[in-house]
Amino acid sequence: MATRSIDFAEIKERASFANIFDRYGIEYPRAESQVLIQCPFHDDTHPSCSVNFERKLFNCFSCEESGDILDFVAKIDQVPIAEAARTVAMYSGVPVNGTSALEKRGNNSKWDSDNEPLKFRLTLDPKHPYLFERGLTPEVIDHFGLGYCDTGLLKGRIAIPIHDAAGQLVAYAGRWASDDIPNGVQKYLLPRGFQKRKELFNLSRIMGVKYLFVVEGYWSVFRLHALGPIPAVALMGCTLSIEQEALLARSGIRMISLVLDGDSAGREATEKLLRRLAGQFFIRATWLPDNEAPDTVNAETIFNIVHFRN
Repeated sequence: MATRSIDFAEIKERASFANIFDRYGIEYPRAESQVLIQCPFHDDTHPSCSVNFERKLFNCFSCEESGDILDFVAKIDQVPIAEAARTVAMYSGVPVNGTSALEKRGNNSKWDSDNEPLKFRLTLDPKHPYLFERGLTPEVIDHFGLGYCDTGLLKGRIAIPIHDAAGQLVAYAGRWASDDIPNGVQKYLLPRGFQKRKELFNLSRIMGVKYLFVVEGYWSVFRLHALGPIPAVALMGCTLSIEQEALLARSGIRMISLVLDGDSAGREATEKLLRRLAGQFFIRATWLPDNEAPDTVNAETIFNIVHFRN
């Protein structure tokens, strides 16, 4: 069966601004073909963004942002137009690459991923001092299969196994095994060709829960596991891809607590995700102190975070 490329015209034709507004939690006057909303692209105290539902165009008279419905989503999520089109297609039931994203999300019998399972496993040292310097216990190290790698592309790094939603090993992330990182050396390495947007770190281990924490990084997952264990997945960054959103929906999750890092990127991402996910999940957010993450914040703060649900 031939795959189907992105048909931007069809997506725009079948998309609805009302649907997009509901998905992102944007208030708007109902039963009108042309509306004014508070612009999501600047600090708008009075509605200044005009949206034409029939032509599917928007224009802000204040910040001068403008475009069509795909541009609107691309600007909100800060993603390329192709990814924005996939997001709109998912919300609109438009087939992309041979099947509808909504159909994929509803198919619980198969977890689609373009990341091929690895045909090898690294031999790692689980007793490297850096693991214990970061506060990891032998139980956590064993649970996540962590260890120091002294050969190959990940030489000199802590290797972190990454599994797809079905539990298959698809990659290793490599974290430099020291906080003293040489100039020109990346803190993290991922293998060439690995598509992290297709995976949620740790999802396969906590499959079946109804409530989970969404964090940015691996080490935050490790700490939350050590505290309960508390079910958590990592975005491996501060953006949620359309594929990751579909994984959350298909996993049966009902409640999400966002605990992203306490920096400008994490706070901006939190605000966007609150709007974006509010239509699908019961969702809340915790705002961490400046420059803190779930794996670095003090014990009292993390205790309050993880006991919110009780």
